[in-house]
Amino acid sequence: RIKKGGGVAIYADIDLRCTVLRRMKVTVENIYECLTL
Repeated sequence: RIKKGGGVAIYADIDLRCTVLRRMKVTVENIYECLTL
């Protein structure tokens, strides 16, 4: 099965203090993934 869609990239500058909030990460297999910074 061919999957349609694309992706989004976010560049977080090294001077921007950020952390990945793993407890707020949501993944639905083969559907989407949400990552909170």
